Amino acid sequence: MASTAIVSVGSNHPNDGSIAPTHFLQLMEGDRAKWVLRAGNCAHPPVEVHCASPDRIATDLIELVRDHCAAASALTVTIFEGSSLVGAIPMLKAMDDLEIEICRPVWSRRWNQWSQEWEIRGDGGALTPPGSAETLRRSRRDRWYETRPLGARQ
Repeated sequence: MASTAIVSVGSNHPNDGSIAPTHFLQLMEGDRAKWVLRAGNCAHPPVEVHCASPDRIATDLIELVRDHCAAASALTVTIFEGSSLVGAIPMLKAMDDLEIEICRPVWSRRWNQWSQEWEIRGDGGALTPPGSAETLRRSRRDRWYETRPLGARQ
């Protein structure tokens, strides 16, 4: 099983828009999806909810938040590439009684074990300053790499 989404549940900070989490939820997907709910203070054992179907993933998340985090006023939902939760974003946006921030990857670099090469996805968005460039080549087989730092002259 792999973690495909992480949700911070808590209250919003009145000044800077961040979250003060009281609970964390982790979506684990593989043969059968499940949510794992942990209290932020680790005082209670985790609660696991196995999803009956992929269509229930967002519904189970909403029910867990409602049942176990009644004082929550904010959610920060980080959805990783390949998560079944991507299709449920409209349902999360419809929760109009909570502040919600939905985070998606803007750039990633992952090692492909089949091709033995790095796979880079995304353009980095605000992570890459305009006019900068980065090149990276690496092969674990050959143990070599070449880099040019961001902003370096060609």
